[in-house]
Amino acid sequence: MKRLWRIVSLAAIVALTSFLLRQPCHAAQRDFVLAGVKITLNDVSDQADVFFQSMRLNRSLNVWNVDVSVLNKSGQPLEGPLVLLVDSFTGTTGAQSPDGLADNQPAKAFFDFTRTLTNGKLLPGERSTKRPLVLGFQAGGSPKLTVKVFARAALSETGLNLVRTLNAFGQPLPSVLVEDVSSGARLTGAIQTDEAFGLATLTQTNPIAAIRFSEDGFLPVWRIIGATSNGVGVIPSPRLTRRDNNIATFKPIAGGALTRGNPPIEVKFTPGSFSADTAAQLTPLTSQTLPLLLPQGWSPLGAFWLELARRYRGNLDQRQDIEKSERFKRLQPFILKTLLCGDSS
Repeated sequence: MKRLWRIVSLAAIVALTSFLLRQPCHAAQRDFVLAGVKITLNDVSDQADVFFQSMRLNRSLNVWNVDVSVLNKSGQPLEGPLVLLVDSFTGTTGAQSPDGLADNQPAKAFFDFTRTLTNGKLLPGERSTKRPLVLGFQAGGSPKLTVKVFARAALSETGLNLVRTLNAFGQPLPSVLVEDVSSGARLTGAIQTDEAFGLATLTQTNPIAAIRFSEDGFLPVWRIIGATSNGVGVIPSPRLTRRDNNIATFKPIAGGALTRGNPPIEVKFTPGSFSADTAAQLTPLTSQTLPLLLPQGWSPLGAFWLELARRYRGNLDQRQDIEKSERFKRLQPFILKTLLCGDSS
């Protein structure tokens, strides 16, 4: 039994060692002081090739001059700052007039190549412009350098947005469904706000998205949001209004009126507005519960949400046009959202 336990223990150790050896290695990082600012950069030497060209001896100054450039051989951009570190050398007394010294023992010279980049980055397959370096002369020596390239971590293409869903009174509304309904833009998937505080974090890979917030028994709300790479934004809290459950029925011959809210909102339908008996629901809205945010400087004089089980054939009090888009015509039941708006002045 003891032998079996030892075998099992040894197998577990071997498996654990194998697992650890297979873990992905993160790029080595190093701190550099550039223009008086301490910056942490990643070692991207395996993603870049360094070219030394036009080596020549300046006999009057007794130094070597060489032109150096960096090529991005990876499939991802190398974000500036871009730094060339002289890790070791032979056949020379070393690099002269560096931009700084790394905190090694002994200290190692480095050069800032950021100015050789276009728009602060080195695109895949792109080569930096040449920068001349000076190497000390050593009698009988032929300069050989071992260098490393450091750059900033590549920016993520995703952004984060924080949101909190509320009810019409400004209280947290939990478990609200959050969906991306914009064309050609997707979140990481439909999610729900948390069950206690109505909070959610949206990971967005597109710059602009239309997000719908919905919950059973409530009217949906939309937000048009943007996302910044490697940034975190806050979405204005959507306030969902509970749908009015009082259903009225309009007859084709009589038409009729529907009144809800305080102060009251009244919607009138003339005779012949419907081809058959039609159920209707009217839910008053406030300036804080609109389905979409108004342009800055505008405020609603009145707002409501009207749902009809059948298509309306006329105009509302001759004051509001019904949406005519093909998508709107296909909605069943027919939904009409009407806002009466005026500017703040």
